[in-house]
Amino acid sequence: MFGKHDIEVIGLIIDKKNKIMKVIYESPENYNPNNFSVKHKTNEITQNIILPLRFKVVSWNHLFQHVDSNYELQKGEVELFIKPKYFTQDLWDEFTMFKKEETALKQNRAHYPWEREFINE
Repeated sequence: MFGKHDIEVIGLIIDKKNKIMKVIYESPENYNPNNFSVKHKTNEITQNIILPLRFKVVSWNHLFQHVDSNYELQKGEVELFIKPKYFTQDLWDEFTMFKKEETALKQNRAHYPWEREFINE
């Protein structure tokens, strides 16, 4: 969501009729904005999925909080409308989403394991 070198994801599991069955996203766990370290917590929504989905960025490293349709923007907040789309193979390669070997400075970009079935290895 935030560019080639800082990618955050929201995953949607969709059935054959294009109904969203599950929403997956990460939020900060026990977040303290004064600390540099942020522990990621994986969240799943499987019931009462109301469209449009709304998320608020709540940490310096772009983790999310799911908010409902009644959420009112606070001073300085901006609402963006983003249409989900699949990454093409060219974008997958351009964003260097997957590294054959990870190192401390060369990490995989955020993505879900099921996305790897389309990688040309």
